[in-house]
Amino acid sequence: MLYFEKKPRLRLVFILNYVLALFVLYITGTGLGTVALISVFFTFMSYITLVKAGVLKDERANGVKDFNVDFCNCLILVMNVYEVVRYFN
Repeated sequence: MLYFEKKPRLRLVFILNYVLALFVLYITGTGLGTVALISVFFTFMSYITLVKAGVLKDERANGVKDFNVDFCNCLILVMNVYEVVRYFN
């Protein structure tokens, strides 16, 4: 997680991860209501990621610990990889 503190612009890659996660959830047959609910969480995390990357300025969002944001981003990335591998096998 220290890597993202040294190069915060790399956190922008996780925004693409959120879009991919919603697509994967929709393709795998998850209900539309569930996808809509998860998209609210992903929108929030995308905003926090933009603040942590330095694209936007927000004092309250900047108060969230970097480790928590990076850990959640990496966890969603692992979930994406697992779902894609499971779907194509």
